[in-house]
Amino acid sequence: CGVDLRGEYPVLFRVKTDLRRQEPARWKIVGDALQQLIRVYLEPICRGLDGAAATVRTRDQRLSDEAADLSARLKEQVDYLSRLGTPVGENTVRWIEFSRSDDGSIRFWAVKEAPISVAEILQQFYDKVQSAVFTSATLSTERNDFTFFLSRLGLSDRIGEGDRHALESDLPYDNALFVIPRYLENIPTPSRMEFFASELARELTHLFSFTNGHGMSLMTARKRMEQVFETAGPELEKSGVYLLAQGLSGSAETVTSRLRAQPDGTAVVGLNKLWEGVDVPGPALSILGIEKLPFPAFHQPITQARREAVVEAGESDFFDYLLPWTLIRFKQGFGRLIRGPEDKGVVILFDRRIHHKSYKPAVLGCLPGYCIRPECENSRTEMLRAISEHLPELFVGRDVEELLARLPEDPISAVAALLSQWQLSSPVTESEYAELRKRVMELIKAVFGFDDFRSDEQEEIVKQILCGRD
Repeated sequence: CGVDLRGEYPVLFRVKTDLRRQEPARWKIVGDALQQLIRVYLEPICRGLDGAAATVRTRDQRLSDEAADLSARLKEQVDYLSRLGTPVGENTVRWIEFSRSDDGSIRFWAVKEAPISVAEILQQFYDKVQSAVFTSATLSTERNDFTFFLSRLGLSDRIGEGDRHALESDLPYDNALFVIPRYLENIPTPSRMEFFASELARELTHLFSFTNGHGMSLMTARKRMEQVFETAGPELEKSGVYLLAQGLSGSAETVTSRLRAQPDGTAVVGLNKLWEGVDVPGPALSILGIEKLPFPAFHQPITQARREAVVEAGESDFFDYLLPWTLIRFKQGFGRLIRGPEDKGVVILFDRRIHHKSYKPAVLGCLPGYCIRPECENSRTEMLRAISEHLPELFVGRDVEELLARLPEDPISAVAALLSQWQLSSPVTESEYAELRKRVMELIKAVFGFDDFRSDEQEEIVKQILCGRD
C-alpha cells in the first residue's frame, strides 16, 4: 500500500468502500474461510457454553453467569465476523489497524468498527423503561449546559429543561488554585512538540523538587510521557524525589498506591487511566499538572467520522463536537485534585495558548470551581511562591526563600519585564507612533534579535496595529 509501517503508533486504514468489489475472488476465499470457522468451531462453542450455563444454574449461579457472559460475547464476535466483508453501514465506521515492530514487520492486525452515533441505537432502550436517571460530575460542559451530552445520547427530545438539574457540589473546589503559566517558551503544536516536551520535563523537575513530590501530571501522549519520565526522573532523584510513570514503573493502580502511601518524595506521570476514576484524597495529591487540553486524536477514524457527521448536520465540528468532548475530559482530569471536604491544592495547565484562545471562557466555565492569582503566571519563581503560600503545610520546616533562590532564571524573564512596560491602555496616534518608534525597535531587538524591520510594509503593519487599525 506504500505506507511505511515502521514507527511508534499503529497504522490505521479507514474502510469506506465495499472491499468485495475490488477483490471479489480473494474475498470469496476469505468469506468461505470465515463461514467454516463460524460453523465448525465458534457456533459449537457457543452452544456448549449455553448448555453449561443451563446445567450449573441451580448449583452455581456465579459460574452459570460467567458461562452465559462468555457465550454472549462470543456470539457478538461471530456476528461481527459474519459481517466482515459486507458494506459499511451509514452509521458505522470501520477501520483496519496494524501494529508494527521496529523492523517494520506487522506485530498484529485487527479489523474494528464502531457506531458513529449511539443516539438512534439507544432509542430502543429508552422505549423499554418508564424512567431513567443519568448522573455524573461531568455531564455538562459550561456550567449547566447539557447540550452535548443530550445530543450524543439521543436525549434532546426526551429530557426537557425542567428535567435537567445541576446540583452544587459539596466539595471545596475553591480550594484549587488554577494556574496557566504565561512564561513558558514553547507551545504543544506539531512543529514545537519536541521542544515543548523538553521544557515540560524541566518545569516538572523544578515543580516536584520544590514541593517534594505530592504531585501527579496528566499526559495526553505516551511518547511525551516517556520523554518526560526519562528526562525529569534522574534529575528529580538527585533531590530525593522519585518519579513514577504509568506503564513503566507499574500499573496505574501501582503508581497511585505508592503516591497515597509515600507522598513525600513521590510524583507520578500518567495517561488515560489517571484522567478518571483515580482517588488520591488529602495532601498526598496536592499538585496536579495537565500538559495540554486532551483533544481527541484527529487521525483516529472514529473521530474523523463523527466530525464529518456533525458537519453534515450543519454544525461546527470544533465547537459542537471536539471542544465539548475535550471540556468533559478536561473536567475529569481536573477533578482528580479535590476529592474530600478538606482537600486543597494547585492545578497547573502547561499550555499558555489558552490565554489567547476564543474558547478560554469555555475552558474556565466548565470547571466546578477554582481560585486564580494572575500575577503569579508570568514567572516560575512567582508561581512557586504562590504555591507555597497556598499550601503552607507542604513547606513546614523548609526555607521557601532558600528553595526559590536555587531556581535558575526564568527563561524569558528579561523579555517579560520589557513586555510588561508595553501595556497600552488605548491605541496610539500617528504622531505618538513616531515618538514611540525608538522603543518599538528596542522591543523588537530584545524579543526577535532584529535591528530593523525587514521591509516598509512590515513596519506599516505594526504601526497600523498599534494605532488600532488591525
